[in-house]
Amino acid sequence: LPRATLDDLTPLLPQLRPDLVVYEQSDVGAGIAARRAGLPVVSVVIGRSMPPEILAVATERLRPLWGTLPADALFGDACVDVWPDRVRDPGTAAVPKVFRMRPTQYNAAVPLPPLPDDGFVYLTLGTVVFGATQVLRGAIAALSRLPVDVLVAVGPGDPAALGPVPENVRVAGFVPQAVPE
Repeated sequence: LPRATLDDLTPLLPQLRPDLVVYEQSDVGAGIAARRAGLPVVSVVIGRSMPPEILAVATERLRPLWGTLPADALFGDACVDVWPDRVRDPGTAAVPKVFRMRPTQYNAAVPLPPLPDDGFVYLTLGTVVFGATQVLRGAIAALSRLPVDVLVAVGPGDPAALGPVPENVRVAGFVPQAVPE
């Protein structure tokens, strides 16, 4: 994927002449293409870096792509970091400018499914691995044994793909994160 992104962006960047390239931390091809084009880059930190032993292997395999660029340059000239300090990626310490952001609730006109007044468990695998139905089914099975109501959000996935669920479990696609007023 980094090679494909690099190959796709390299001819486009001189044509598009962006003032800035913003990319997801793991999309190293975009970071490399922007660096090679002499463009300022901002990464969006998506989580902690890989464990050192895996990072060493990845660094070796990606070295032909980034050449003389140091691996920490892939965080960009700046980064957007939404992670609390206790789980913050230590690699961001080397980034010249870090924009610390606190996620805010998404406020959409989409109504929430009916929720209990006394709280519930919110279960999601996000928008990347939403199709891991076996994992979700396992978590649902475990949570359904507890005296709690469960809301499962499958994002772009099909709620029906989970099949029948226990009575205390509701399944939805995307769920607005705003608290109803």
